[in-house]
Amino acid sequence: MQKKFPKARIARLDRDTASRRDAQVSILRQFQKGETDILTGTQMIAKGHDFHNVTLVGILSADTALTFPDFRSSEKTFHLLSQMAGRAGRGEREGQVLIQTFHPDHYCLRFVKSHNYEGFYGKEIRFRQMMHYPPFTRMALILVRDESLETAARAINSVSQILRAVANPELRILGPALSPLSKLKNEYRFQLIIKSKSQQALKHALRYALKKSELEGVRMQRIHVDIDPQNLM
Repeated sequence: MQKKFPKARIARLDRDTASRRDAQVSILRQFQKGETDILTGTQMIAKGHDFHNVTLVGILSADTALTFPDFRSSEKTFHLLSQMAGRAGRGEREGQVLIQTFHPDHYCLRFVKSHNYEGFYGKEIRFRQMMHYPPFTRMALILVRDESLETAARAINSVSQILRAVANPELRILGPALSPLSKLKNEYRFQLIIKSKSQQALKHALRYALKKSELEGVRMQRIHVDIDPQNLM
């Protein structure tokens, strides 16, 4: 950025630069006052800021989150890009938004470009219904964490076998598999997902599986259950 615009006053806002006390407030205040010409950073600069002198917003690798193994990836991307695009042209001068993407024809990007919230909702809700995702079904994420890969694998396989033994047509079981974040803070992570249109059937299966797993020696403090998870990572 400095090579391209050697005369510009450039600031950076991300987790590293904001870790210092009052750094984030100071960086944003300088940009608000016009003491900074270009502000670059992570998602931290996308939300809730009202800068009337911003006329250009550039979003790099805008479709990265679309590749995440999470059924809400399109929703989250649409939300973030719409917020980011809203930072430009908030004053008297018109704004321009440039989005870098490898998937310009993806419906999420097309609806962001046209500011078409209803169009995005219509496309997304049909996908969710077809794939049996919320709000058309209830979900539970079972996550097993352990410092031992073998122990974590045995535990999630045990839970999976118990669930499949009591499964009925109302339940859909996906997995088990390594989590997208397969190792975090020196712990290996495995997960499985349960879908059910019946909340009662889902709760019954979970209670039975967890109780039986405990009786079989699975360390319950290593098992985390998230009902209707907001994040599948």
